[in-house]
Amino acid sequence: MHASVLHSWKSKVVNYGLGAEIGHMVAKNAWLSIGYNIIGFHDADFTEARYTAQGPYLKFRIKLDQDSLKDWLKRGLRQSATGLR
Repeated sequence: MHASVLHSWKSKVVNYGLGAEIGHMVAKNAWLSIGYNIIGFHDADFTEARYTAQGPYLKFRIKLDQDSLKDWLKRGLRQSATGLR
């Protein structure tokens, strides 16, 4: 379950969001989830970064830092060296 509130003090606008999400780790450092926002809102500043609109959504997240990138590159090089793809 998740809930959100977006409040603008200057324009005195308040938007609320409420929904549920379930997910699964599909690989190391990779998460796939589906969700549904019962109450949603649209905000041009946050639409790309968050799932705030009302209705269903699908989200794929991947953690990419220097350690996970190094592991991924090592695995790829090993598979290339053995001829596996």
